[in-house]
Amino acid sequence: MSDNVAAGAARRSQSVATGVFDLRRWLEKAKAIGQLTEVEGAELRFELGCITDLNAKRGGPPLLFKNFKGYKEGFRVQTGSMMNAATLGLTMGFEGALSDLEVVNKVAEILQSVESRAADFPVEYVTTGSVMENVVTGDDVDLTIFPTPTWHELDGGPYIGTACWQVFRDPDTGWVNVGTYRNQLLGKNVVGNLIDPGHHGDLIRRKYWNRGQPCPIAVGFGGHPLIFLMSMEQPGDHQRLQAVRPAGDLLSGRGGITGADEGDQGKMVALVQVM
Repeated sequence: MSDNVAAGAARRSQSVATGVFDLRRWLEKAKAIGQLTEVEGAELRFELGCITDLNAKRGGPPLLFKNFKGYKEGFRVQTGSMMNAATLGLTMGFEGALSDLEVVNKVAEILQSVESRAADFPVEYVTTGSVMENVVTGDDVDLTIFPTPTWHELDGGPYIGTACWQVFRDPDTGWVNVGTYRNQLLGKNVVGNLIDPGHHGDLIRRKYWNRGQPCPIAVGFGGHPLIFLMSMEQPGDHQRLQAVRPAGDLLSGRGGITGADEGDQGKMVALVQVM
């Protein structure tokens, strides 16, 4: 899995909303517990994917790749967010030295206790956030500035979206779906969108297509691993995974994103649709 991270100079202000779903905060915590390894100069074609695969097979720490030939300094690719008990626990909101079985039991406990409280943490909409630090529109959009791996030898090209999430709105009901689907980088401002038949994203987009309309989609690259984790929920799992996170840090799968830090409301920036 990968999270593309554009890590230039941060232009944060007091009005910027940061919180529990901040990837940079998650990376800092992973490093603090000895669960982050930095890798410099890996080749984007096959080598990065091979290293990621070998690391995953041994349950290694998250990898933070940087300093790619031909790309500006500061652009990074992070892989393997949740390959062991420590990093899965960090993502889910509990930390400490736990065995695999203890983590499984803890997750089950969270699912049983938190789901009923999801409604207690409604979304608070704000005017800006860290996601708005860099805004590019129209013909200026250039996705090729991001180092994008060709993960496997049989891939048709580089895939910018693997551990991403996509947001759809049903045109009939207004229901919002969040799902993970692969995005191949096809050009400067073009990505492919692979969704297997029967998944919510495919069902929703076909409603637009049947009306002769394009389907608006918002795609998130490089965010907190918990959002990716919840977006992998399969059809039929909505009630079971609707809310996950102790101490009030909640993600409402498929229905929208909510969050809280020590009992506070989560914050969401209202964004225009980008596709």
